[in-house]
Amino acid sequence: MKYRNYYKREYNIFIIYLILFLLYAYSCGFYPGHFGDTLCWREWASHNLEHGLSHAYQSWTDYLPLYHYVLYFFAKIQGSAESIFNHIHQLRYFTLSVEFIAGFFLLKLIYDRYKSLYESVLYSMFYFFNISMFYNTVVWGQIDGMLSSLIFISFFFAYKQKVSWSAFFYVLALNLKLQAIIFLPVIGLMLLPVIIDDFSWKNLLRWFWFPAYIQVLIITPYIIVGDMDKIWMLITGSIGRYPSISMNAFNVWHLFLKGDLMNSSDLITFWGISYNRWGLLMFFTSSFFALFYLLKINYQRIRNIKNTVSLQKTLLTAGLITLLFFYFNTQMHERYAHPALIFLAAYVIFSKKYLVFILLSVAYFINLEAVLNQFNLFGFDGIRQVCSVLYLVVIILLFFELYRKPSNENIEYHCSLLQ
Repeated sequence: MKYRNYYKREYNIFIIYLILFLLYAYSCGFYPGHFGDTLCWREWASHNLEHGLSHAYQSWTDYLPLYHYVLYFFAKIQGSAESIFNHIHQLRYFTLSVEFIAGFFLLKLIYDRYKSLYESVLYSMFYFFNISMFYNTVVWGQIDGMLSSLIFISFFFAYKQKVSWSAFFYVLALNLKLQAIIFLPVIGLMLLPVIIDDFSWKNLLRWFWFPAYIQVLIITPYIIVGDMDKIWMLITGSIGRYPSISMNAFNVWHLFLKGDLMNSSDLITFWGISYNRWGLLMFFTSSFFALFYLLKINYQRIRNIKNTVSLQKTLLTAGLITLLFFYFNTQMHERYAHPALIFLAAYVIFSKKYLVFILLSVAYFINLEAVLNQFNLFGFDGIRQVCSVLYLVVIILLFFELYRKPSNENIEYHCSLLQ
């Protein structure tokens, strides 16, 4: 009877998530998505179907290899360019699936804390029922949710001190979008203590042979046809590809500058320094303070000073790095704040500080909807400035929480990396 009740409970929970997935998948068919992005998916998928995966970079693509595997698989399912054109919204199912997988890792993290499956499922709805979380996939038709999910799963395994698995999912993320590079310091600093403690050449090989093998496997088709130079040019050329102050990101630049920032060069100077350099300076400076917590923990580890690592503060750090990258740099797209959502969803579930997550969700939704205009909600003057202020308030609140001493009720949920 005990096992029967257990499996019945597991079955009921599975049905809940299945219904949610099908609801989102069904909704994908109602929205045409962003015209430019949808055009890219159609053209690239059709090219991959006609010429083969290995010849993906003989098209005009500017995406890294991993998503071309998705496009190729999708194209093979559809079977023809006409079917690809007519069913392009179904491509979103791949991103949606990865987001739900990440949601289950979030559920596991929650269960580790509360030890109640039903309570964990209830809290997980901060992620699964957040329209801001799934607007990017369901309504817009982009893949930032896939990047966010891979990075979060890598973070999960880093927190669990599983070096190889964390590196594996990080390699996948890096092969999806170069934006994943900003999370390397966070993931690296989380893994550094276990690497130092258990360092040996044998362990180093054990940890990294599989991620390295996957990396080689991903790029092998392009090595065979001699297109690796095109991928390298794509990577090196991604910096400065859109030399605009803002690619519709309602960030700090909309607080200080007026006009069409998308058509304004970020090479314009202020006090002899270009806006691009100012953005990088603000990002790297603020990122140091965001990473200072993890840097301090690792320094204390080197000095053999016992300390604990707070899951909440590492979640805060990952969310902050995302927002600082998005908020201060030029050339930012409106979607680049997306990875912060899942990290801060996890943070508020543990901290019960809901305001910061609500403000971030509102700001992100405003930014995407004001650009896409799917529902024509935010066409009034000043919306960019309002959104920028909301993002700034979120960043300030996150820094306050990062440097605030943990409350007694949360102290027991610190994971020691020094045991």
